[in-house]
Amino acid sequence: MILFQRHHRSTLWILVLLVLTLAACGQEEVGPVLEPEPKPEVNFLVSAEHLASLSKEEILLLGTTTEYQQYTRWIQYGMDIYRLTYRTTYHDQPTEASGLVCIPKGLSTAAPLLAGMHGTILDKASAPSNFNIKNLKGRSQELFASMGFITVIPDYLGFGASAKLFHPYYDAYYTGKASTDMLYATWELLADSIPHSHDLYIAGYSEGGYASVATLKYLEENDTTFNLVATAAGAGGYDIMSMTENILTQGSYASPAYLVYVIYAYNITNQWNRPLTDFFKEPYASQIPMYADGSYTTSQVNNQLPKKVDELLTEDFLAGVADSTETAFITALEENSVSNWAPKSALRLYHEQDDEIIPMRNSELTYQKMLALGATKTEDFFYNDPEANSHGTGFIPMYKMVIPWFVSLKDARNVKGTE
Repeated sequence: MILFQRHHRSTLWILVLLVLTLAACGQEEVGPVLEPEPKPEVNFLVSAEHLASLSKEEILLLGTTTEYQQYTRWIQYGMDIYRLTYRTTYHDQPTEASGLVCIPKGLSTAAPLLAGMHGTILDKASAPSNFNIKNLKGRSQELFASMGFITVIPDYLGFGASAKLFHPYYDAYYTGKASTDMLYATWELLADSIPHSHDLYIAGYSEGGYASVATLKYLEENDTTFNLVATAAGAGGYDIMSMTENILTQGSYASPAYLVYVIYAYNITNQWNRPLTDFFKEPYASQIPMYADGSYTTSQVNNQLPKKVDELLTEDFLAGVADSTETAFITALEENSVSNWAPKSALRLYHEQDDEIIPMRNSELTYQKMLALGATKTEDFFYNDPEANSHGTGFIPMYKMVIPWFVSLKDARNVKGTE
């Protein structure tokens, strides 16, 4: 694996990191170990339904037949899996949302929480809370529970218990708030029965990478409950303004469903209520509501849309973006970009150089902006892995780097907390 060295660490060091034992990983510097503060007084938890229990042996067996085989060396625990329903808000109105909580079995010390953010989905059936064993094949977040993290996986608004809403795709505020409210609800679920610490980790890839940074930003600006230890964000469209401008000017895009998703979601989330013919040419303007009804996958929608931008979008809309007269759309892109701030806690940005959906340049620009604004704990981990030559395959090498980092921090903080 070849890594771009803007963070001044050698390729050899990174390769060694991937195969370090847990004992060796424990040598990393750790911050203060804090006692949990009382959770907010608001009652967030609605219900928790036990869905499944997996032993350590079952998870290891699963790892032999799925992408999990890349990570089985770190598996230590079985897990109990719950569908959690909780209270949050949307347009200042109370609503119920949901997600998955995976709790390690047989914990002997207080476990940290980990917010695992899933990537882009269009179909309602793929929501994390619609759990079954087959769902594990293409995901990584549940596996963190087998490594000693109480793992919280939000559905996001628009899926699961809030399926009646349309998902506010690439909306920084609703992503951060709904995810944070689920973390509060999880604390209520754990109460005094499951030992848990004040520490929080965040990880995600693709939309999950964006959601990770958006949630980190929301927590740093609005929360004093959690101790933010580390965030790992992979291949997210953090600078959504720059990314959209690039797509619209380059003439074609490999995944037009993502572009449609952003425009359609912003029209709904921001309550513009504009006719879709303001944005899309026919016959697509008439077809898009059907494709967005929650029954189609992203791949299925991509197969129905042209990859040439000028065949999908109207000339007036393209011109309005180019000359800045599409003010509402441009403002939404600017407001929901999560690149123009300086994270205080540790953040690593991961990206595969051959990503054809979210170009690595987006992460480069985000990294540069954060450093220019004063971020001191933000690092870039850009890689060129021969087995990950696309957006869809880039998450595997990312998690091979993230897992030993997170586990080493967790183990070192456990040791420090007992001293």
